[in-house]
Amino acid sequence: MAVTQRESRADVPSKSTLFCPECGHQSRYDEDWRVVETARTARYLCPECRTEITVRPTFSPRARHDTPAAPPTLWRAWSESVRLWVALWYRPAASN
Repeated sequence: MAVTQRESRADVPSKSTLFCPECGHQSRYDEDWRVVETARTARYLCPECRTEITVRPTFSPRARHDTPAAPPTLWRAWSESVRLWVALWYRPAASN
């Protein structure tokens, strides 16, 4: 009996399916996997044997606020420092 193309595609899991190499569990990434999130990563753990499957970066707004300072804030602080040093540098030269 020949297998049609439609039947063979039904056996192939979608690209969004994760597989556990330890116990063989498989399901979509957004179904039953345990996700442990930190400020910068999301760790996917198998729900059956708790094996770590993958670690992926998170792109949430919360992760961006954990950085020490945003670039506009750094730029503002740097430019104010330069202005202060220029003013102090030229002050003694102008008084002579």
